[in-house]
Amino acid sequence: MNSNHDLQLFTLKRLIFVALIGVIACSSFHRSKNDPNAFITWATTVHYSPVVAILPFTNKTNQPDLPELVRVGFYGHFSPLPFNDSELGDIDSTLEVLQKNQKKSLHELSSKDIGALLGAQVLVHGEVTKFTKVYAGVYSQIGVSAKIKIVDSQNGKTLWEDSYDTRFHEGNIPLNQILAVFSLLKTYTNIRSAQELRTIDDLCRNLVARIPKISFPEDEKGSRSFLCEIQIGAFKDLERAQELQEELKNKHYEAFIRTIENHGVVWHRVLIGPFDCGHETDTWREKITTEFGFPAIPIKLDASVHP
Repeated sequence: MNSNHDLQLFTLKRLIFVALIGVIACSSFHRSKNDPNAFITWATTVHYSPVVAILPFTNKTNQPDLPELVRVGFYGHFSPLPFNDSELGDIDSTLEVLQKNQKKSLHELSSKDIGALLGAQVLVHGEVTKFTKVYAGVYSQIGVSAKIKIVDSQNGKTLWEDSYDTRFHEGNIPLNQILAVFSLLKTYTNIRSAQELRTIDDLCRNLVARIPKISFPEDEKGSRSFLCEIQIGAFKDLERAQELQEELKNKHYEAFIRTIENHGVVWHRVLIGPFDCGHETDTWREKITTEFGFPAIPIKLDASVHP
């Protein structure tokens, strides 16, 4: 009797597990709305690497800080591409002055006006469209969706448009107490903020990876190469920067601090590198992100002027 009951219970749990997998399995998808050849053809008409401004992302979720997290993550992955990137802080400061002095928002300006204001030939618009976070005991799921649009600021023409959805999940139906504890441990790990950042990082990495690979004619002629440093953190407090530097050195990273002033605010950046932009930078960035639990940001340098 007990044997039959245990068998029925085991069968029921397996059926529930299969049902859950079918309903809440991890998935990622994208929708590309442009012909890659059009973007590649456009690049051949531009002689030098254009200046790109990644504008503040708009928000369709109830998470007020999410658009900026996605924007920063996107900037980090976009930075190694063969463009001249405007610093996000410089963009935001200029837009703040516009709002304060002219009482105008970004959305009231044409692409040409924004390009002239920011000194950018290319604009990146972004929107965070969805955020999901489910925690049900032994199961958790985090999902973020966003879309981007790359625009020629001179004529407002869309060069590339894409959207992507990333979800990470952990969980199963425990069949005994040991498995139950293990499942709860994995679930707890999944809902930590580090896992949210991992989801955002994956979303941004895929959005950038989908952008067609291009180069610019004059850059190729000059064989101009690029190096990237990887920013692990940036602090107003020098002591905090030094603490992170020491932690990195204890883990055998050759970290250093570079102090900059941006619109009257002093920042102490903790960096490693330089590395060749591309695969080498991506490898170190992923290593840092995995080990420390938050996205590291590549910063592109011109190798010809780097000491």
